[in-house]
Amino acid sequence: MTTETLPNDALMMAPRALKPHLMDTRDERKRQDEKWGEQNHPWLHTVDGEAAPSRFAINTSETIKQMVDTRAQDGTLDFAAILLEEVAEAIDAETPDDVCGELVQVAAVALAARQSIMRNGR
Repeated sequence: MTTETLPNDALMMAPRALKPHLMDTRDERKRQDEKWGEQNHPWLHTVDGEAAPSRFAINTSETIKQMVDTRAQDGTLDFAAILLEEVAEAIDAETPDDVCGELVQVAAVALAARQSIMRNGR
């Protein structure tokens, strides 16, 4: 789906606090489409049928989840860690439906982080 097919009324129905972020995201997707055209890369190239997170220089989602839990308990949790966990979970997902669900979580965390940065300046 290219940005030309995204319904503008979806932006109109979004909560007010999300609108500027969604509009910026829409504009960035349009810029990407203009630069690269419609992209249809595979989600993940595998080696011998397995997608190794080490190919991306990150730990498994299980290891990252433990780190996130530890940071949450000791008060040092940040959006970068949460986002990394969601990305790792998307890489580890086994079915297209699971990948899509994880990518929604990646997008939601990224939007939450952006909202926080713009609200708090950090």
